[in-house]
Amino acid sequence: MSLQYELNKHMGLRPCDPRHGRPGKCTLIVNGKSEDILTSNVFGYLKLLEPSLWLPEMLRIAYAGRALRANECAKSSFEFWPKVQPRPHRKGSPEFDLLIKLARIKIVIECKYLAPVDEEQIIEYLELIVHHYHDSNCADVFFLLITMDGSEPKILSKYRDPAQIEGSIERFRYVSDPEELYQNLSNNIGWISWKSLLNVVERIPAANRHYSEKEIIEDLKKYLRFKININNALK
Repeated sequence: MSLQYELNKHMGLRPCDPRHGRPGKCTLIVNGKSEDILTSNVFGYLKLLEPSLWLPEMLRIAYAGRALRANECAKSSFEFWPKVQPRPHRKGSPEFDLLIKLARIKIVIECKYLAPVDEEQIIEYLELIVHHYHDSNCADVFFLLITMDGSEPKILSKYRDPAQIEGSIERFRYVSDPEELYQNLSNNIGWISWKSLLNVVERIPAANRHYSEKEIIEDLKKYLRFKININNALK
């Protein structure tokens, strides 16, 4: 498992063999810069815990106190890098980093680590959300960005204004109420830092958990501290 590899093999930020380059045959498991590795390690472990232990608190922080009852997380599902149908007349095979489905809502997650936030990627995510979930005018779909920043990136904050979204994303002729759509998209934008997510994990009450759950929680805390410390050392 790459989490244990990173923690115990002391690889730090040593990248893949430069003869391979990042794509192709690069052994990503030793690439400490990989956002995919961070995503799979953290959420791969979190999904093994009861979502009620951490998911409502994560969403409360990310969406400024919006309430989500613990029982709404009971039937959650996690899809890592799901391929999604591209928008009309667009090429490629777009994917989300993570899609969490709950009883009432869906959460599309984009994870950033050492790379800067890409505004074009945010626009692409919002357009894909519209393309796939326009039937509900995107009222039940949330976009969540996770970064190492100490505060919400301004590139994301600007899209809390529906007018900014209207002026940036593609116009979709099959949307029944564009104004409501733009408002829903702006309302459903969220952000959380990896440090805040670490705080969520640190607050999970471990006293009455099974031994294996305690081990998962301890490994997650250790791993997130490890990755945050690497990021801080590079500043």
